[in-house]
Amino acid sequence: METFSDLQRSKYSQEDLDKIRTKAYYIWEQKGKPTTESALDHWLQAERELRRAGMISKKESKKGF
Repeated sequence: METFSDLQRSKYSQEDLDKIRTKAYYIWEQKGKPTTESALDHWLQAERELRRAGMISKKESKKGF
């Protein structure tokens, strides 16, 4: 079974993954480093913000999806 991490690696280049990871960390810091929120929430927020800003793009699917 694929994990969320595996799926993300298949969707983005390593450079884009690094951008998302860094942005997610900054979001977590800006929120006061909460322990009650999921890291996944910060990751998804970072992904959305970077995609809207045109700073990352999904890889072309090999399966045609």
